[in-house]
Amino acid sequence: MPAPPTSPRSTPLSCVFALNKPSGESSMTVLKKLQPLFASSSLFTKPPVVLHPNDKGSFTRKKQLERVRIGQSDEGGSLDPEAEGVLVIGTHDGTKALADFGRCTKEYRVSCAFESSDNYIEGATGLIGLDRISGAAIEAALDRFRGEISQVLPVSERKKKGEIPSEDPGDREATPDSEPQPDGGGNIRTVTVHELSLVSFTPIGPSQHPHFELTMTVSSATNIRILMHDLSLSLQRLIRIISLTRTRQGPFMLRHLANSATIRHRGIQHPND
Repeated sequence: MPAPPTSPRSTPLSCVFALNKPSGESSMTVLKKLQPLFASSSLFTKPPVVLHPNDKGSFTRKKQLERVRIGQSDEGGSLDPEAEGVLVIGTHDGTKALADFGRCTKEYRVSCAFESSDNYIEGATGLIGLDRISGAAIEAALDRFRGEISQVLPVSERKKKGEIPSEDPGDREATPDSEPQPDGGGNIRTVTVHELSLVSFTPIGPSQHPHFELTMTVSSATNIRILMHDLSLSLQRLIRIISLTRTRQGPFMLRHLANSATIRHRGIQHPND
């Protein structure tokens, strides 16, 4: 018995999904690499563009790529190049919902190490010895960063406001916002750290500096690198972030996501193809 006819699927598909962004690539780079993949799928492309017979080369390719629209959340949703984890992406009309995902709570896992004593922290009153760093000292410092806290706006946002000259206006994710610039007034933002836990701590050893791991749940617009910089000031010891991973953004959990390389390798297929 023949299968019943199926109704044609409405294309292009507008949706919101998430993937596991690798470290070493900016969020925008990940999107640019995915663009040709989505543009080659009948599930996401608009009807073919009628081109002039003389249209060739890069112009033709640009017209074909414009048939699919994908984007990321720009309001606390992007990840800096050195961070990894959940990156929420929208296609076509789905991009209109990205602001909601930028405003939702997020969870992070941060692995850190304390630097040697000859490293200077701007704003610190002094440096404590590595042998004085303990899990209890870290726990005591973390208490100051739970609940509502104030953060200086990151460098990228102050560049957008024109308060800091941008070396490359076209690259909004050139470098991570590792520490705040001196505040010029009116550049303090209130954010909420809902949960902040010390998962592990390893004290100084014969061939290693103290290192530790944190997990946290934060409100939108919380800058994790600035939080860690402020924690360095509180502990009077420079903290180096080894890895920064977003494990959840809204309903999207990292353990359920494929990475961008896997998506590019497997491709996208229309269910009716």
